[in-house]
Amino acid sequence: MVNKSFSRVNSNIDKKENTCDFEFKLNVQPDVLKKYSKNKSELFNEVIPIQIHNSFSSVFNIPKETDDNLQFVIQDDFAEIKADRNFQYIEQQTSKLINEFRQIEQNYLQNLGINYSPDYLSRLDELKVMRKQLVEVFPVLNMAQKRYKTKDIDRELKNGFHLRLDTDVHIGLDHIRKFEKIKLYVEEFSERNSGPIEILYEKKSEIFKVRSESQLDAIDISIQIQQILNQGNNQLGDVSINPIYELLVLDNSKISRRVKVVVDYPNGNVREEAQILLDTAELTDAKTVSTEFQQSDNGNNNDFLNKIKSLLFDPSNRGYLKKVESGENEVIDTKNSVVKHEGVRASDEK
Repeated sequence: MVNKSFSRVNSNIDKKENTCDFEFKLNVQPDVLKKYSKNKSELFNEVIPIQIHNSFSSVFNIPKETDDNLQFVIQDDFAEIKADRNFQYIEQQTSKLINEFRQIEQNYLQNLGINYSPDYLSRLDELKVMRKQLVEVFPVLNMAQKRYKTKDIDRELKNGFHLRLDTDVHIGLDHIRKFEKIKLYVEEFSERNSGPIEILYEKKSEIFKVRSESQLDAIDISIQIQQILNQGNNQLGDVSINPIYELLVLDNSKISRRVKVVVDYPNGNVREEAQILLDTAELTDAKTVSTEFQQSDNGNNNDFLNKIKSLLFDPSNRGYLKKVESGENEVIDTKNSVVKHEGVRASDEK
């Protein structure tokens, strides 16, 4: 399936007063590092830059390369997503699904039981498949699920569609929530029309610098860069690109008693740079290492998270921290955490 997450454009951008260069670390897999262990210069100065160059080259946009870095320009084309026939079809049919969901709720409240018609279930199955396909074609839409809180979507569903959401009617609600987040994401960025985004990759440090007015937008773009690099034929295998955090904030409202931490295999000098989580990856040659922490019965959420956070300083500060999860919730507060950057950061009002 063809990826349409970026339109390539050829443009020179002057840095605006309210933009920052946010920093993200590229990490390759341990087998790649071992392959080039005797010639790391070839990996850092040739293999990786060639993969980046090929991934982001087109007739209209040729990355500019020097001995030290690559520079290229990308742009999310949300107008193309809005005009996509599958997006429009899902939007139309999800609206019908919402109306049917409301009727099922009303029937339940009138003691008529819960009855999902065959048409309703068939439509839901089709929409779930089409939504997943849409995200495959436009992977930038993956970020919609993290950008908006479910409680905010529920408020819109209650106010705009008059759903109750407090009954035993649940089938279809997961799709409705997920697509409403996608629709809101597309609408938000279509209105912004922020234009091309300039990216700088530094070969020696393996750092991407994403120029943006918003930290949240820069994180979104870094994930899309990772997805594009991981498509098709790739000498590097799958890479990961993680924020380099100056300040890591964890959201204690999103945790249960179990918290899972995932770190990438470190590309640097592990013994000097990292603590036990990174040492574990290095010792086992694992692509990633997942460690789960379970809170004691009488534990306090704040204390629990603060102790976990103390373990994460090195991985997060070096760009090796992939994610922190509790159940299905992402625990890293990307709005209030601070990604390393140059320039004066504007607040992300989301």
